[in-house]
Formats: sequence, structure tokens, C-alpha cells
Amino acid sequence: MMKQPPLSLMQTTTVRRVIDIGINLTDRMLKEDWKAVVHRAIQAGVDRIILTGTSMKSSKESLELAQQWYEEEGSPNLYVTIGIHPHGAKTWNNKNTLNEMKKLLQHPLAVAVGECGLDYNRNFSSKPAQINAFKQQLLLACELNMPLFLHEREAHQDLIQVLDDVREESKAKVLPPIVIHCFTGTEFEAWTYIERGYYIGFTGTICKRDRGAHLRTLIPKLPLERLMVETDAPYMGFKKNRRNSEPADCADVAKRLGETMGVSLERICEATTTNAMQFFGISESDKDGNVGAPGKVIVGMAPTKQQGKSKSALRRARSKQKKEEERKMLEGNVLAEQKVAAEVTVDPSKRAKKLKKLLRQIDELKQRDPSTLNEDQRKKLGTEISLREELLLI
Repeated sequence: MMKQPPLSLMQTTTVRRVIDIGINLTDRMLKEDWKAVVHRAIQAGVDRIILTGTSMKSSKESLELAQQWYEEEGSPNLYVTIGIHPHGAKTWNNKNTLNEMKKLLQHPLAVAVGECGLDYNRNFSSKPAQINAFKQQLLLACELNMPLFLHEREAHQDLIQVLDDVREESKAKVLPPIVIHCFTGTEFEAWTYIERGYYIGFTGTICKRDRGAHLRTLIPKLPLERLMVETDAPYMGFKKNRRNSEPADCADVAKRLGETMGVSLERICEATTTNAMQFFGISESDKDGNVGAPGKVIVGMAPTKQQGKSKSALRRARSKQKKEEERKMLEGNVLAEQKVAAEVTVDPSKRAKKLKKLLRQIDELKQRDPSTLNEDQRKKLGTEISLREELLLI
């Protein structure tokens, strides 16, 4: 393992607050001294970190570390994704792996399905095996309505095709929120993702003089409301004094993103943090011990507000939640029926024209300072993903 320098020698930018959406804490370069790694990140302003699950083994170990941190520190700074990386797609067993993933995703600190996707750069698993594992994980995310943490390398067209195929197969006909992590692709690929309503994660590669040059060219053209920052630690190192990276370096990724976009560091931190919290469903109330969605109580977790309730109170809460879900489902059915009725009477070409107009208005709003927007304008921004999905279906 590479020994890390003390914080005073790391020359890390201290920021107001930022979230690293992807690190590999179970990697041997980080795991041996993982608590110190997390403490350095928090001191640098990186107070929430998403641990990436790339196999069932790493997903389980990541959950164990996140839970241990929560129990010992009393604060949920660590969250976890559960998935099979395309490199390990050959290990996928349709029934067993799927059931295991479902079980792990019930953990209160599990916030997304992934890392999954396609990687044709090395093909450690065959393309058919990658596509199968990717598709099954997409369907699971649709079933559980959980965000997707995706990996794509030299496989853009196939990734888009699989996403479209799964969207058609899914009963909801709409995919959950998606982030393309560790993006190093082209401007065309970036805009393809953005126009579909996906998010993009940038790592320390944007800090590298040569390898990050093309990214620094396209970044100013992208909407900040669709961007997040990460390190993919211990990989994607960009510091001169060491080859590997760690989550504290996410502060410098945010700084370079701001310099590239011509936006203040404070604004970058505010926007990327908001994006990440909304995407992963992380609430400020988590800090008070109310972690995870109602009902996601795991034996062995540190006491939460829900665990402190009596059994009768929990039954009442579950009954209330069930009624609320039934109400939302009924409303959803009504809206779906209204949409079908509208599609019968509305000319598709006219509807497409109207949707494009609304999306242009949304793009204009996204260029403005969020603090200047009124409530109606903010609500309009919130309709972007559904509008883009509808446009794709016309």
C-alpha cells in the first residue's frame, strides 16, 4: 500500500462543502487506512462520499465500512452503490446475483444500482456477457426505482441502445435517474447524455494538462445543473507528489471545474452538492440519524429515529405509507389515462414542437442564477426529464 502524506502536506483546496460521488474504498490502497482517508476528506470539505460497489464482494465490504463508520462516528458520511462492473460481468448469475443485489439494496445506506455498464476498451468480459449483466441491473433499478451509477468506455452506442431497450421493456417506460460516472468521452456523447436528462461525473482527469484538455474544452458548454464531481479514488490520480488519488482531492476537482466554467468555487460546490443529494436521495435530516427510506431498517445498524419507535407506531407508519403509495399510484394511473387520451387527440408533430419549445425555455432558465428564479420557474425546471422522455417516445 502507498503511504499517504499528512494532511498538511497534501495541498488540498479547502471548500465549503462538496460530495465525492464515487470512490473505491475497498481497494487495498485505501482500505488499510480507510478511516484516516475519510477524516482527511471531511477536513477538506468533502463531507459525503459514495462508495462504489463493483462486485458483490466489494458491495458487501463497502456496506460494512459505511455501517461501521456510522455506528462509530454517529454520522452517515458514507453511502454505497451496489452493482457488478462490466469487467466482472462474466460472474453474473441471473437468479443468484439478482437476489443478492436486491437484499443488499435494502440497506439504509445503499443509494444506487451500479457501478454497471459497458467497457469495450479492455473486454475483460465478453460483450454479450456485459450487455446481459448491464440489462439485468437496469431492469432491477427500474423495479426498485433506484438511481443508476453507470460506467461507459468506448461503448457509447451500445450503452444507449441497451438503455432504450430497457426503457421499452420497463412497465413505467421511464428510466430512473442516471449518472455517467468518470466521463472522458466526446462533446457529442456528453450532449447525448445531457439531452436525455442524465448527469455526468467528472474526475481529476480534468486537472491533467494533456489528458484533460479535451474535457476542459467541452465543459464550459454543459449545464452545471447536470454535473457532479468525483475522484474514483484511488484511481485517476492527478497530484504531482503521488500517483493515486483519495476523496480529499475532490475539493481540487471542484476548484478546477469552477475555473474551467468561469464559475465561483462556492457556486460549483453548491450546485454539484445539490445535484448529488437530489440524485442519490440524500437528505439533510440524515445527519440527525434518520437514514434511508421508511421500512429500510437493518439489524445491526446504529439506532435511527425509526428504530426508536414502538411496534405499534411502526405499524401505523407503515399503514400510512401504504395508503400514501396507493394514492400516488391511483393518481399516476389517472395521469397515465389522461396522457393516453391526449395522445389520441393531439397531433404528434404539434406536441413535439411544443415540447421542444418548453425545453428551450428550460435551457434558458438553466443559464440563470437559481436564486433569481421564482417558484413557477423552478417547477418548470423540475419537468425537464419527463419532457425529454416524452419527446423521445414521439
